[in-house]
Amino acid sequence: MARGLHRRPLARASATHREEQQVLRSLIAGTRRGAGATAEQAKSIDEQCRVLEGFLLEDERVDPWSTGEVSGRWNVLYTTEKDTKSLDPFLSREEDHPIFQVVDTEAGTIVNTIRMRAGLSLSAEAPLELVRPNRIKYFFEFFDVALLGGLLKLPRIPVGSRRIGGWSDTVYYCMNMSMNDTKEEAGEAGEETLRILRNFRKDLIVLERENGASS
Repeated sequence: MARGLHRRPLARASATHREEQQVLRSLIAGTRRGAGATAEQAKSIDEQCRVLEGFLLEDERVDPWSTGEVSGRWNVLYTTEKDTKSLDPFLSREEDHPIFQVVDTEAGTIVNTIRMRAGLSLSAEAPLELVRPNRIKYFFEFFDVALLGGLLKLPRIPVGSRRIGGWSDTVYYCMNMSMNDTKEEAGEAGEETLRILRNFRKDLIVLERENGASS
């Protein structure tokens, strides 16, 4: 388990949470993960994220990294990261979610992956450190390149002495399930968990858990 991680209670979404999440999803729809968002759309999405962030601030129990519930695959629904948005023309059109992050709190790692056209896949792995309940620090150590849809994997590329990474805050996280639901039941209802991040570059990232997937 990563440094500083321990288990605490986790908040779950109320009807109000779900309603506000649906507003956010509606605003994000059609923006191509932010690459096609207008300035007005970006402003509306940021404002709606702050509405959801208010729920997190009201609930001191929320500590998604320490609970271990954050482990799994997270698909990027929206981002303001310039580097990521610039890759939009080259992304795989065969997948609904070609940009995703896999979190493993037991191993203490995060892996960011971008799947592109012609079967090319780029991944970056970093150890994570929990520096406060909602903030992780990470610096990437390895890059991986896969070709032919993952059939051919090139040797790992070490980052070396370069410091690529920083920190990100989980500003909203809430499981979309009642206290009596199982994760499977929540997934069948199509109510995946949303996670909203803001990082050291003031980027905004909205992710959705992919139920039953880890890579």
